[in-house]
Amino acid sequence: MTDALGPKPAVRQGAAQLSRELLQRAHQVAGIGVYTIDLQRQVIHISAEMAHLYRAGAEGFELPLAEYRQRFYHPDDRAAAVAKAEAAYQSGADLLLGARVVRGDGEIMWVRTSSAVEQNEQGESVIVGVVRDITDIHYDVAGTGPAFLFNA
Repeated sequence: MTDALGPKPAVRQGAAQLSRELLQRAHQVAGIGVYTIDLQRQVIHISAEMAHLYRAGAEGFELPLAEYRQRFYHPDDRAAAVAKAEAAYQSGADLLLGARVVRGDGEIMWVRTSSAVEQNEQGESVIVGVVRDITDIHYDVAGTGPAFLFNA
């Protein structure tokens, strides 16, 4: 199923589809999702995997950043999480953040967020990030709370 240029188009397309499916399954198994933030528009783009993780639907979606923070960050963690994120975004630094989120089903979940500031084609700053469910890890570590994660 190859020619002088390598695998035929149908084979390449099949491999690409398999790669997307494997990546999606890997995200589910690892408890991770991805997002981007358009800093100019103050909008967060949430992947389908992150939406599933947050029990916020099966499809990816877009929200104003302030609405995302209000809707998902735990009220006791919100101010510290927003302050740390904004400081990183303004300075262009990478962000490592731990916080609690309130999922769409009302359950509390601990997450670890890692992100970096990138430049898009127009030279504008865009945040590219990954969120990971660390609830099981968090509860395995005795005596820790938000201060432990925020000081990471």
